[in-house]
Amino acid sequence: MDIGDGNLTPQERERVIGILKTCDKAIAFSDAERGRIDPRYTKPARIYTIPHVPWNDAGWKYAQKEKEEVVAFLKEKMVSHVEEPSDSAYANRWFFLRKPNGKIRWIQDLQKVNAVTIRDVGSVQHADLLAEGAAGRSIYSVCDLFSGYDEVPLDPRDRHLTAMHTPLGLIQMMVVPMGWTNGVAVFQRAMVAVLKNFIPDKVEVFLDDFPIQGRVDKDETEVVPGVRRFVEQHLADICAVLEQLDDANLTVSGTKSRWSVSTFKILGFIYDSRGRRADPAKLDKLLNWPSPLHSPTEVRQFLGVVGYWRIFIRGYAEKAEPLRLLLRKTENFQWNSSQELAMQELKDEFKEGGRVLGVPFFDEETERPFIVSTDAGPCSVGGLLSQKDAGGKERPLRFESRTLNTAERNYS
Repeated sequence: MDIGDGNLTPQERERVIGILKTCDKAIAFSDAERGRIDPRYTKPARIYTIPHVPWNDAGWKYAQKEKEEVVAFLKEKMVSHVEEPSDSAYANRWFFLRKPNGKIRWIQDLQKVNAVTIRDVGSVQHADLLAEGAAGRSIYSVCDLFSGYDEVPLDPRDRHLTAMHTPLGLIQMMVVPMGWTNGVAVFQRAMVAVLKNFIPDKVEVFLDDFPIQGRVDKDETEVVPGVRRFVEQHLADICAVLEQLDDANLTVSGTKSRWSVSTFKILGFIYDSRGRRADPAKLDKLLNWPSPLHSPTEVRQFLGVVGYWRIFIRGYAEKAEPLRLLLRKTENFQWNSSQELAMQELKDEFKEGGRVLGVPFFDEETERPFIVSTDAGPCSVGGLLSQKDAGGKERPLRFESRTLNTAERNYS
């Protein structure tokens, strides 16, 4: 198990191990140990559809030498009540890929199911809001549910819609299938129902990944020899969350989860006690993006990637304007020095890993006001939200900017 990242004393590490042993019912290392959410927290998922005609698509053609492995995989899923035999009038395509460890990753092509599904408008929390809430903590544990979607059942009345032809005949899903259009909404709603009492101060939920967040203040007073107060407080939170998961009959992955660490990554950000920053591993694609760009589609793709981290960029709208000009033209797409300079300038914002954004500090007893700085130009407006840290140094919390429309550009 992944415990600590050099931030724990030997005594603290032993305390973490003890807590995890006490709460081991909420931790799974195999399909046999995986849970299935208690119906007290959420009903089995329904697939509501518009009127349609059933479809019958063939399964994937795979090498004969892979048949034994495919059959073993399917048998395991049936034993663990993820899949079951079917007599459905439907059949969906499927295929598999290889995980980094060489095992099968089964993928269903549910495009036809999605085309007739009535949409659930539920959604996950915006990544930016999750990032702001999780940053600046003294310690974290990062939970990853064991095969998360396999822990949420699919209503028996709708399982026939997920059927597929396999070497073991027609088989259908018993749990929420990956790739189903409403899967995200259903799963997020279930997790919020289970963990709502811990949101947002101790837990932020993003589907099957959620950090257990330590306190913002780092009280290093020893409560017992070798165990600091901020660690002991976090261990109490770990225990409470795992007990709640056990009550809901959910299980986290014993191999993927991390416990009592000082930093963690999720959704393209790195979080620690200083704040948040862009994950360098996710920036490689941006920093190595080839130029010139050859079409509006390529410009949109680049801006889509760099725009994900726009809160780290002072005057993003102004810097991106030469590229946006190419999106306003339907003809004569011409890449010139201004676009090349703009693209390079946006890349350079992350050349050394980018800025670290601080964490908003709210305390009625300690006066630490927010500072708003604004700027405006011929084509854009922008602003900076900042705040002084405990040492009196002003730290950026986020940058915002937007492009002016045609009417706004004519204001005097």
